Amino acid sequence: MSNPLVSIITANYNKDQYLPDMLQSIKRQLYTNIEHIIVDDGSTDNSHSLLKEYGEKNSYAKIILNQKNCSCVAKLRNKAVRASSGKYIMNIDSDDILYSDAISTLVEKAENDHLDLSYGSMIYIDQYGSPHKPLQLVGSKYQFGYLIKKMFIPFPRMYKRRIYDLTSGYNEKLNIADDWDLYLQIEEKTHQIGWAGQRPFFAYRKVESSLSNSADKKRFQKE
Repeated sequence: MSNPLVSIITANYNKDQYLPDMLQSIKRQLYTNIEHIIVDDGSTDNSHSLLKEYGEKNSYAKIILNQKNCSCVAKLRNKAVRASSGKYIMNIDSDDILYSDAISTLVEKAENDHLDLSYGSMIYIDQYGSPHKPLQLVGSKYQFGYLIKKMFIPFPRMYKRRIYDLTSGYNEKLNIADDWDLYLQIEEKTHQIGWAGQRPFFAYRKVESSLSNSADKKRFQKE
């Protein structure tokens, strides 16, 4: 398997309670050719000191601190993408957890099957990191039109920079669903989208508030 650079992007605002778990999950990745671009949106909690320490101790980390809060997660994600240089891009929110073999599994799937977007399966955890009961495993084989029918592609998701560059990026006019909008754009550009299998390697945290305001979290918090 080749060893392409993977850019992980994270938008953060006042998530110091969950940041250590997320950052530790990146440090534990078996796949090491990574860079982690974190854009903090003027946090007022302890996020800055946590991110500064993370950046100083890990050469793959690049920390961008907004002095003024823009309150637009799409802007933060686009800013992170512009600061990245990997062949592949992966988004992880600051309150979620990536299993140690997640990136290696997605890269292997993408490289072997020549995919423009690969994704896995995930479980839900609560604010304390405990799995929801009954355990919900989310993930299924991709079919064209999946996003329109399901309004959802499970985390983790990894897409090629080349395909991202064919889109308009994360839509900064949207208050929610900027990630869903991007993947709809990707689906319009390519059918080379594949699922890496049923074994979960992502923990998706359900909390009361989130910077991401993604369609996924809004939708599933209502269920």
